[in-house]
Amino acid sequence: MTEAQTHTTTTKSVNPPRLRGNGERAKRVSKVKPGEAKPEKFARLAVERMTKARAIIRRICILGRDYPHTDAQRAKIVSEVHYMAGQVEAAFKPKGKRSDSFTF
Repeated sequence: MTEAQTHTTTTKSVNPPRLRGNGERAKRVSKVKPGEAKPEKFARLAVERMTKARAIIRRICILGRDYPHTDAQRAKIVSEVHYMAGQVEAAFKPKGKRSDSFTF
């Protein structure tokens, strides 16, 4: 190995800017509807995001069905899906007031 090869490091930004084909940053396009209330926005976003989530989950199922994998890989994917499902469930649970005191 040459000296240049041993000292080369690469850095990736956590969230690199999205670029257009010409190298310019893409502008964020807002799909906010004028006068849209939060309940309507929730319903709209929920339908959009659930449609995307279902498509991604179908693609994960295809991995398990059509591609060879180890038991460890299967277990890790299934475990992560269960973990994320728990995160979703926790996000939708009512947020109760928590007392700072301990009682039985």
